[in-house]
Amino acid sequence: EGEIVPGMKSRSYFGGSCGGGGGNNYVNSDYLSLQLLGKKISYTVDLSGAGCGCNAAFYLTPMHHNSDSSQCSDYYCDSASVCGVRCAEIDIQEGNTHAWQSTVHTSSDPGGMARGHGAWKHDWNSSVYGIEGRCIDTSQPFSVTASFPVDGAGLLASMEVELRQTGKPCPLHL
Repeated sequence: EGEIVPGMKSRSYFGGSCGGGGGNNYVNSDYLSLQLLGKKISYTVDLSGAGCGCNAAFYLTPMHHNSDSSQCSDYYCDSASVCGVRCAEIDIQEGNTHAWQSTVHTSSDPGGMARGHGAWKHDWNSSVYGIEGRCIDTSQPFSVTASFPVDGAGLLASMEVELRQTGKPCPLHL
């Protein structure tokens, strides 16, 4: 299995193809477009090196479908218009050893609908999530599963996130 290890202040993108633009010239069709409605995505994360003030994030944005090249010299877009282009965004993970947040944003809602632990979010507390946490000990790797159930019309109904760690008795749900 592959491993992604981005450096500080860096981004990593998934590509459906490579080199359509050549060199550093990106084209939006190079980015991977995941079809996750009615499905789930799972991965293992190690946040042991991401302390307070660090945000280790995993976002889903529609870069493949964004035809506006951004100020970041790629097709990155998000609900906060960080690179000058606004779009819907799903933040599966914004986390570190002390905090976790998962958020669904529309293109016009940079605050989004967020849940988790840390700052102003209190779905859990530090006894269950954190270094030596009873359910998730963030000094060790743990599994993340995000599900995207649909409604009767086939539209996204919600995002459900589960954090689970081998040997721990209590998975955490959002």
